[in-house]
Amino acid sequence: MTPSALDRPFSARTRRTIRASAVYDLVVTGGFALPFTAPTLFAALGALHAWLDLPGSAPSPDVFTILFANLMGSIVSVWSLFRLLRPSYTAGVADIVARVLFSLGMAAALAHGASPILGVMLALEVGWAIVQAIASAAWAEASHQSRGPRPEAREPLTHDTRVEGMRISELAQRAGVPVSTVRFYERNDILPVPERGLNGYRVYSADDVRTVRYLRRGQELGFTLRELSTLTRLSEDVRASGIVAGDVAQQARDKIAEIDGRIADLARTRDAIAGLLDAQCLDPEATCPIIDTLAN
Repeated sequence: MTPSALDRPFSARTRRTIRASAVYDLVVTGGFALPFTAPTLFAALGALHAWLDLPGSAPSPDVFTILFANLMGSIVSVWSLFRLLRPSYTAGVADIVARVLFSLGMAAALAHGASPILGVMLALEVGWAIVQAIASAAWAEASHQSRGPRPEAREPLTHDTRVEGMRISELAQRAGVPVSTVRFYERNDILPVPERGLNGYRVYSADDVRTVRYLRRGQELGFTLRELSTLTRLSEDVRASGIVAGDVAQQARDKIAEIDGRIADLARTRDAIAGLLDAQCLDPEATCPIIDTLAN
């Protein structure tokens, strides 16, 4: 059985959204995972309920409530850590489903007289479910339009086409960079982290080789990784929409103007150096002022 197509590399924006929701869950529910912090949180919620003079019943920190709170807090904390370390399209979809189910439970509790404080939590849960659904749907649509459906099985091809089981060392060798450079690109969300094969190793493709070559060559030409990431995002937006929308076109024009300015600066520098060579540096008796000129 091959890895699911839902685990294939996805956009950095979707990855950031999944990780942000995981951080939120850790902050909100992490304290309920421990038996000596959960009672304090329940007491604080009860005090807030009384201070606001809210209708309904405040949380009652009896022994079984604490026990189930520990269970929920433990599961959510582990699930959050997993999404932080291994964000994926499948994890995002699973989290959306979990939030919808939990929201139904909170709505039922509110209907049975729970404290309105729970309504705030319900709104946040629904909000995170919607945010992740929008990010995941946008990525899925862009991936379908720009690349088309991907086959589940990887066909072994030759040269720079897709290679079954290409590992990171082979990717680095083909792209002409150290393995550490590939890992650096992945950590900074510039190169999508691929799915793992049945042997547990990450499986790279010819597209990944081209991406690393593009990043390497772009850096050689003087572009920063942030600029290269912007250029890649512009290209993906154009392919996903089929037309150059106004905001994308403006970003492209700005980038062209920036590149033109860089070319003009390089041309002026070249002319200045050539002029210095022609004027003085061919004379063995004269001091060549190139270093002083550029330094100043």
